[in-house]
Amino acid sequence: MAALEKLSDSTLRANPYLLAISTYALALSNSTNKERFITMLRAMKRDDGGRMYWLTSSGSTSADTIETTAYALLAHLQFDDIISSQKIVAWLTQQVRGSGNWRTTKDSAFAYQAVAAFIARNYIPEVNLKTRIESGDGQWVEIKDLSNQNSYKLIPGLKVPNGDKLKVTVTGIGTGIFTINLFYKEGRRDLSLSNQPSQNQKRNHRDC
Repeated sequence: MAALEKLSDSTLRANPYLLAISTYALALSNSTNKERFITMLRAMKRDDGGRMYWLTSSGSTSADTIETTAYALLAHLQFDDIISSQKIVAWLTQQVRGSGNWRTTKDSAFAYQAVAAFIARNYIPEVNLKTRIESGDGQWVEIKDLSNQNSYKLIPGLKVPNGDKLKVTVTGIGTGIFTINLFYKEGRRDLSLSNQPSQNQKRNHRDC
């Protein structure tokens, strides 16, 4: 740990990944330098609509940024900063792809570990939640009661008009992650005869 404690501020600011993983390691070992590192880590956070993440040079949705943010979450949990941790989890879960993973095997492993640590810290055994989902235009409302027996309940077939929004309200007690998967299809396009290539055009295309 002595080598980590000697890292300069300029080195850490230039490498968010190094800062995040070092902060986590020093917090685990209860280093006297942990406050210096967590202060710097918090100063480098990025805000995304109330969600928090740590940007790397690879881009805002890259595997490096996801892994760095996962380590930042683990570090904040060591400092019992639950409010910040909630914002980090919100950003991480937003980055999950339709397959249920993040970008790569490596960043997915660390993200799963960090989110699982957050859930374990805030776990409430009893689940008694009422979930209300409604379209932004008020045309429909879907209400589901979730309990320990059906906490993994799937709510299928909610039609959302193009450009509309969903409003989700959850009340009760329990711990969970609410995920929405969006699917869309493009309507068929009718091609008029005027858009069809002529016979000469077809032959020329084949000859090229």
